[in-house]
Amino acid sequence: MVPVHTISLALIHACPAMRCGLRQFLELADMARVVLELDGLERVRSSWPVEGVQVVMLHVGHEVSPVLELIRWLLRQPSEPAVLAVGDLTPRVGGRLADEGVRALLHGNAAQEEFRKAVTLLAAGGIFPNSLWDAQRVAPRTGKGSGTTKGQLKLTERLEEVLRLLCDPADLSYAAIGERLGIVESTVRYHVKELFTLFGPRTRHGLVCAAFHGGYVGKRQG
Repeated sequence: MVPVHTISLALIHACPAMRCGLRQFLELADMARVVLELDGLERVRSSWPVEGVQVVMLHVGHEVSPVLELIRWLLRQPSEPAVLAVGDLTPRVGGRLADEGVRALLHGNAAQEEFRKAVTLLAAGGIFPNSLWDAQRVAPRTGKGSGTTKGQLKLTERLEEVLRLLCDPADLSYAAIGERLGIVESTVRYHVKELFTLFGPRTRHGLVCAAFHGGYVGKRQG
């Protein structure tokens, strides 16, 4: 059971009724405290609370690029909040959001209990593995294909990029990998956890060996 008001939440949604309903539900359930409530993306940076936020519930509309840019900014904040994306999300859009570090995807008409579970899991450092989340893991990110498929596994383009850099002979740190991909270190670690789940090994060395043996990356030099 989550102690009273331990989860600090930012609620960013264009619909006043949606914001009001979610705020009342989460606060009356004694599981979250809304510390920032906005109707759009424009004022997030200037209004960001000094004490930080644990979970950001972020509405995704028709324009995805500004949302992706905001997510990158959010994950660079000291509190490294977990982001929950809400909207009429297709698997492809969901995939783009997940590639940037979003850890939960929900349709706008999801049940309140789904929101409660997602917020609780994200505040604890996890992800929310619902059907929409599962669908984005195998959806194409661009019109050019679905990433790499060898053996039994299908990797998204971002997972393929992270795996390739993990296998680099320079033994890059997670921070260095993030710099090359334009993402924060915590997002790199999140993608590495996904790779652990897909490949099986629970160490970086084991993951690299599995990737080479499976033919997911070229032969390592040096």
